[in-house]
Amino acid sequence: MKDKTKKRVKRAIVVFVVLSVIYGMAVGVGLIRLHNVYHDLSDNGRPTALEEIIPAHVFDQNNAALLYGSAIARLKAEPANDESLMKHLTTLIKQVRTEDPNESAQQEIDQWLDSDLMKEVFALVEQGTRRSGCRFDLDYEGGFAVQMSHLQGLRTLSRLMGRQVQRLASKGQVEQAWQLAETMARFAEATSDEPLLVNQLIRIQRIGATLEAIWTLCETSTPSKQQIATFNTLFSSFASKQPLMNALDGERLICDHTIFRSSDPSQVRQLLEIKDTRWRLLFSAYTGLGKPLFLADHAYYLRIMNQVSSSFETPYSSRTQEDLNVTEDTPSHYLASRMFLPPFYRIFYRHNDMLARLRITSTGLGLIEFRQEHGSYPDTLKDWPRETIADPFTHLPLMYRKESNGFLLYSLGPNKEDDYGQVNTKDDQKGDIAWQYSRAQ
Repeated sequence: MKDKTKKRVKRAIVVFVVLSVIYGMAVGVGLIRLHNVYHDLSDNGRPTALEEIIPAHVFDQNNAALLYGSAIARLKAEPANDESLMKHLTTLIKQVRTEDPNESAQQEIDQWLDSDLMKEVFALVEQGTRRSGCRFDLDYEGGFAVQMSHLQGLRTLSRLMGRQVQRLASKGQVEQAWQLAETMARFAEATSDEPLLVNQLIRIQRIGATLEAIWTLCETSTPSKQQIATFNTLFSSFASKQPLMNALDGERLICDHTIFRSSDPSQVRQLLEIKDTRWRLLFSAYTGLGKPLFLADHAYYLRIMNQVSSSFETPYSSRTQEDLNVTEDTPSHYLASRMFLPPFYRIFYRHNDMLARLRITSTGLGLIEFRQEHGSYPDTLKDWPRETIADPFTHLPLMYRKESNGFLLYSLGPNKEDDYGQVNTKDDQKGDIAWQYSRAQ
């Protein structure tokens, strides 16, 4: 009996040693692959340390964020319907930005826009746009738990300013309206240096609000040459892909620092809001006993993020559906990658939608300027002396049609089908992105 027990113990030891060797080899292979991915990132010129992407310090006297923060704080401090005015206005804006706008909500917004408080808030924003830098005090090393409460405030302020541009124009106060539109454009750049995807996606929304305000304003007032030149200068910074590329790098580095290389598993579980005991045990096993798989997951995440950053210059028209849906192809056993790889298709779509509107606006302002100089719009864009701007979705010239008192200028949008300028207000990526400008001269 003792001999049988000894044999069983010996076999168990042999099995344990063999499994340990296999486990160690698997970990070693995982570490080598991970090292190679870091090497590829470095070769591609991508930052590999969190410190590389944190925005530079801005002295208080030059920091617009302090004034923008004060504007947001003023609205948060003002009570309205048992909540802060900021929260209340944000709710009202959502009620207005629907297919069936709430008229009473719009009237209440307009009443607040006439208040002395809102004039003070807009004055703070305007002062901020004249400062040379903007950096909000964000704890980037805190990872995805970083507090970004300023983002909703910035978006709400942009939409309030857009509404005020419309109101000023309707009252005939066109000079003040154009000045506010210019302030909106400068204000939209406030978070261009923040290397986080959510920050850049909200920045894209705020740029969109600015362009929408310009389109509306052009219906009642023709911009001057100087105003067009000013906007085109600002548009050049909007068109840069660098802020979004920096955000992709920031997303990768923060996920790398907070999730994959965290020395505190409990912090990771708290971040992921894993409250169920079984899930906690599973995650602990995945990051501990399942380390070879976790290392492979880590390498896969970094490789995909590097691949996407490297291909960011590829035109939308050249991207295959496989390129755009790379997140959906993530193996099911790579749990962290499936949770933290961004929705690249949505990001590319949002960015190119903004680029399309930006190029339509820039071209449209040029056509208005052409009309001022020559008395009529060109019959085709080929008759326009300037370089034709390409549709970011097709990489072909924007579609243009001269009309009696204006023009129709449009992009084919993400489906790359010509719907003859028909705009779809639903967020299903169908229809064209169009500016139909009409104004009797």
